[in-house]
Amino acid sequence: MWIPGGLMLAVALVTDPRQWPAGLGAAAAGVTILLIAQRELPPRAALTLGVLVPVLTVALASVLRRVMGRWLTFSTLREFLTYLGIVFVCGAVVASVMFVTLSYALHARPATFPVWRT
Repeated sequence: MWIPGGLMLAVALVTDPRQWPAGLGAAAAGVTILLIAQRELPPRAALTLGVLVPVLTVALASVLRRVMGRWLTFSTLREFLTYLGIVFVCGAVVASVMFVTLSYALHARPATFPVWRT
C-alpha cells in the first residue's frame, strides 16, 4: 500500500463516517501539497491525484465496513483474508488503473510510476 493511502484508510476505519470529509479533506490537501513539492507531477496532475486518493479510500473503507459489519480486529483468518481481498487486490487494481489513466490523460510521466513504450 502507498503510505498516504494506507494512513487515510486507517483513519477512515477507526473514525465515524460523518468525520470522513474533514479528515480525508485534510489528507487530500496534504497529498496534493506533497506531490507538488516533490515536483514529480505537474500541479494539475498532483491536484487530481490528491483528490482521487481519498475517493478511493472512502470506497475501500465503505466496502470494508459493509462486508465486515463490525470493527476490523483481524481475529480470524477469514477476516484477514477478506481484508486482503478487498484492500490489496481490489484496491491495488483500481488504484493502478486510476493512476495509469491519469498519467495518460494528463500527459504526466512521474518518476515513481514509469511507463515503458515498446
